Amino acid sequence: MKTKIIFGITIAAIIAIIFFAGCTQQNQPGEEKIRIGVLLSLSGDAAFFGESELKGIQMAVDEVNEAGGINGQAVELIVEDTGTLNTPATITALQKLVNVDGVSVIIGPTWDMPGVTEVAEKEKIVLISPDNIVGITGEKKLEYFFSTWQPQKAEMLALAKFAKERNLTQIVILKDTDIYSEVITKRFLEAVNQQRINVLGSFSVITGTKDFRTELIKIKEMKPDAIMAAFVSESPRGPLLKQIKELDLKTPVLANSAVEDQALLNNFSQYAENTVFFASPNIVREKEFLSKFEAKYQTKPVGPGAPNAYDAAIAIVTAYKSEARTADEIKTFLKTHTFPSMTFGQLQFDENGFVSSDVTKFVIKTVKNGQFIPYEGS
Repeated sequence: MKTKIIFGITIAAIIAIIFFAGCTQQNQPGEEKIRIGVLLSLSGDAAFFGESELKGIQMAVDEVNEAGGINGQAVELIVEDTGTLNTPATITALQKLVNVDGVSVIIGPTWDMPGVTEVAEKEKIVLISPDNIVGITGEKKLEYFFSTWQPQKAEMLALAKFAKERNLTQIVILKDTDIYSEVITKRFLEAVNQQRINVLGSFSVITGTKDFRTELIKIKEMKPDAIMAAFVSESPRGPLLKQIKELDLKTPVLANSAVEDQALLNNFSQYAENTVFFASPNIVREKEFLSKFEAKYQTKPVGPGAPNAYDAAIAIVTAYKSEARTADEIKTFLKTHTFPSMTFGQLQFDENGFVSSDVTKFVIKTVKNGQFIPYEGS
């Protein structure tokens, strides 16, 4: 069976939202197809994440359909391109998926947009993201939110332990104002505090900045043992690494796992060689996933979220196979069961909808000979 993909938000669809909002029923047993909504960034800076995530989701769903579907029903993906961090467009797309297409569950969005998760909560629609790391607005827990991204506390603790073992005990943080960077920085500060590592200072730049020379000159004067670069987008990391080399700043660069993208290797690998170090989830079935991915698409994943997106699709499919159909039934199933996972071996969600730290192992990676490889001695 082939999986049908419907892209874009048309004017007709938006008009339909106005006239038919609330009239469409959610997936029910006996329908010809089971619809799953997808909200991903397929354009803009986040597309390197979103495009690979869509391929991961598509691969999982194609496997299910080729095996006979879910209890004989085919799975249909309804895909909306949200651009990059475009909250209003993403909310419009979400409401279209709910009110026009009648989905009970949505995979996405790419990168954190708290406004989107709040709307999903209000609509009581399950939102399972391949890469979100926030999930809580203020003190309020989100009941319908899940993420298959690796837990940030565990990732940053693994990175801090690596820094301590290498005697990198004087660190400067460089980040932008994106919510992802803010959360990563918060988790990193918690982790280095546990390891008794000193933070000499922190520099924050506007999201989208690509010229870091002013900050790097100041950092060089501080003589840190390492720089922690907390960015989500690929666009600033390459220029940052290049400028570090140009300023002859012989300082290791610590990073979050989002740095593991093919675009960095394609364009800036010579500046990342034996310089960048990050904690990556030790993907249990990595060889199997990459083999299947490359066989299907004749290319490697560009962004790091492809296996996480595959896992999100498999978790949803597993819920549907259990006869869960409404958002509440799917939510309850996700919270109370364990799922097979390419990334973690077994996937289990904690009380906040994130992957349980108990199933997550990390390995330190660096760049050598133009490839991301495990760091020797990690």
